[in-house]
Amino acid sequence: DFSVVAEVPTGEGPTDLATGDLDGDGDDDIVSSNSKDGTATVIKNNGSSFGSGDGVMFTPVLELLVGAEPLSVDMVDLDGDGDMDLALTATDLLEGPTVQVLESLQSEGAGLEFEPPTSVGVGADPVFISNGDFDANGLSDIVTANEDPQGPNGGSVTVILGEPELPCPTDVNFDGVTDFGDILELLGNWGGCTKNQPCPGDLNQDSYVNFADLLILLGGFGPC
Repeated sequence: DFSVVAEVPTGEGPTDLATGDLDGDGDDDIVSSNSKDGTATVIKNNGSSFGSGDGVMFTPVLELLVGAEPLSVDMVDLDGDGDMDLALTATDLLEGPTVQVLESLQSEGAGLEFEPPTSVGVGADPVFISNGDFDANGLSDIVTANEDPQGPNGGSVTVILGEPELPCPTDVNFDGVTDFGDILELLGNWGGCTKNQPCPGDLNQDSYVNFADLLILLGGFGPC
């Protein structure tokens, strides 16, 4: 038998749900992708016991802008820091069909908060997202199913491999120290990044290697 214990408001047009412990309190929280208003609703589980007579009480605590028509959402630790991040299929006004990744700030002491979305391009009309460790490196990767009506087979799948959170992000050449070698590496990649390709030196992830990145690198000068 089942009983309704809560009805919680979300954004407009919810199309998918993901569950998991977002705030590290041992209770599963909920995220909905809301296709009509381009948001994701984060719903906190307050931890009431099913047996208390009150049921489990949930509270919507965040409404996150994630891009147009987010049809599917997944909750997964993408950077290996122990926190659950969010990944949603959506359409970016500039980049087209994307996965929007929102990294959790829980491990940094910020509570139930997320970084602004980072876009990764995928096939046309993504309608579903899931995850798995496809390269067996211990980190979760992302896969999307795309309707892609213009594709050669009338559909496609996009696989996005996860990367570890770098303990020393200014160490561009990964030698354990931020020094002149990293400056040379950054200067060698100066300019705009190629879409969906690694871009060493783009430290602020704005798709350009420029003076802003050089200033970040100089601020991290020294051993990692």
